[in-house]
Amino acid sequence: MKTRGVHSISLSVSDIEKALDFYRDYVELGVVVDEELNPEWVRGLWNLPVGTKARRVVLKGDLRDTMLELVEFTPNSGQRIREGAKPWDYGVYCMTFLVKDIEQLYRQLGEKGYRFVTPPIQYQPNWVAWPVKEVTLIADDGVMIDYFMRVKDEEYPTLSNIVRLDHTAWMVDSYDRVKPFFVEVAGLDQGAEMAVPEGLIDDVILLPSGHNIHTCFFSKKDENSLVIECLKVSLEGKPLARLARPPHLGIFQYSFEVDRLETVLEKCREHGFPVLGGPVVIATERQRAVRAATIEGPLGVMFGFFERAE
Repeated sequence: MKTRGVHSISLSVSDIEKALDFYRDYVELGVVVDEELNPEWVRGLWNLPVGTKARRVVLKGDLRDTMLELVEFTPNSGQRIREGAKPWDYGVYCMTFLVKDIEQLYRQLGEKGYRFVTPPIQYQPNWVAWPVKEVTLIADDGVMIDYFMRVKDEEYPTLSNIVRLDHTAWMVDSYDRVKPFFVEVAGLDQGAEMAVPEGLIDDVILLPSGHNIHTCFFSKKDENSLVIECLKVSLEGKPLARLARPPHLGIFQYSFEVDRLETVLEKCREHGFPVLGGPVVIATERQRAVRAATIEGPLGVMFGFFERAE
């Protein structure tokens, strides 16, 4: 079985035009696809009621293969996946973008009325050689968008302020819960697992003092797709699994391209990750036919796997 890195991250949004304005204009991603989805695909992939409609807009930046998929389901529940959640509650926490000038971004988005968790905070991670500044924004539908800047970074002098979608962060209660899926099913490589120095990022994620954090990274080596960072905090959280799917609002799915879909589905069953929908054959004017299925992955997060149909 062969898999690639994260193909796309899917967000359920309440107003796709408003979301498009933000992710196109303030996250600086370009539109690749804008289309209505066949209601039969919507029902088959996500097990939604008959008649549920969906419009999707796919966006992509220049320096990362992973794409962002905005999906407006009609009707949606109006319930945000992370509504009322603590930062350390279990599930997807945020998407993180590398930027050139974080202070400029903070001022510009603040003037537009967007709310940040804290002002930009500078610290020195123990896993990279340079200090960073970081700030987290609460975007529409409760989606957490994290921005970080390498201090005195001159690697991208000719680009606009948003450099790339860099990684996504999860809060987990146990690495044993996520490792089998990311490594054995999704085919990602496990990177460094380490303790975060005490207090280093407490202010960034509003973590009460006196708690330990460990971090572990999963990615596809030698591919230009984003990294999944898993943070384990010594503070008991609550699972967000009940809400972590459409038509609730927020980040609900990660998708991967594979060479043999049935092999992946069998691995999912072996590891106890149920198939929620599909396989469904999908073909649009802009996309070659694919066979796709949806899985309930670790912590209740949905994963899509697809293969190119013959």
